[in-house]
Amino acid sequence: MLMTAAPVAWGQIAVPELAPAAPRIFNSQFPIPISFSYTTINPAVIQWGSPMRLGGGWIEGQSHDDILLDSKTQRGQFAGGRMTLPTLAVGGELGWLSGDYPLAPAAITQRHGAGGISFAALPELAVGLSATRDHEFLDTAQNDTTDITNSRTLGFSWRVKESIFLGLAYGKDYLKRTVTNQPEVIGFRSFHMVGAGIRGGGKMLWRMEVSTTNRKDFLGTNGLSIKPGYMLNQGSLELGAANMFIGYTTYNAKEKSNGPTLKGGIADFSISFMRGIGITGRYEKNQVNTAAMENAKWERVKSITASMMY
Repeated sequence: MLMTAAPVAWGQIAVPELAPAAPRIFNSQFPIPISFSYTTINPAVIQWGSPMRLGGGWIEGQSHDDILLDSKTQRGQFAGGRMTLPTLAVGGELGWLSGDYPLAPAAITQRHGAGGISFAALPELAVGLSATRDHEFLDTAQNDTTDITNSRTLGFSWRVKESIFLGLAYGKDYLKRTVTNQPEVIGFRSFHMVGAGIRGGGKMLWRMEVSTTNRKDFLGTNGLSIKPGYMLNQGSLELGAANMFIGYTTYNAKEKSNGPTLKGGIADFSISFMRGIGITGRYEKNQVNTAAMENAKWERVKSITASMMY
């Protein structure tokens, strides 16, 4: 079974995915931050990975935007590990991801770090902290816009029974926006995530999770909204046997203030080999609904992840 202690993830709020998955970057024009990507969303979930593991990997992918008629490349690296000691267990992960649209032109980069801990005296509860820095740049005929978002997340995961998990995370986003020949804008917002998951072992491995994320509007120092928030609901199912895993995630994101709705699905296939080497392929399609467009095709994403665990 290939399951990294630094899970490469989409939607892990209660329980980690069975297999490593490929990265996620949304179009920078839609207000879902790219922290929904290759790393664990709730940092406490790190603690439910393999007992003693160290590993890392490489990511490469491409996304085609059917509205802008532009393609985006994305690439990155990740590493992490987990160690179990007599009195506690600790784990952590680091990641870097970038993407760029050559025609827009626009570019996005993300750096992420997370850590989790659980104690032998209370093994059913895990606590984690994470920090993410997103840098988005958009060049237009009128001006250049740079958004730098720093996020901090405190997460908890409770192992109710051997295979049942509950997750809760709370955090803050801090935004600094710089536009050519305009004053710098500072904003902040809070967010929370809740989820429930179940997984089973034996000859057939499986995992299910449902979760919701609520991010408020970015508010400036004057109390006015800079960037609308959103509500994200998602559900996922994974099956695995004989070192092969398949998974599917469905999601629906609604921007607040009567903004657009994004919905789509993600399919994964993963296989592991000897010496802890694994390959994961991912394909995703989504569509966007706005006042001007209904069920318009948006992004088609293909990516591959290669990883090695010890």
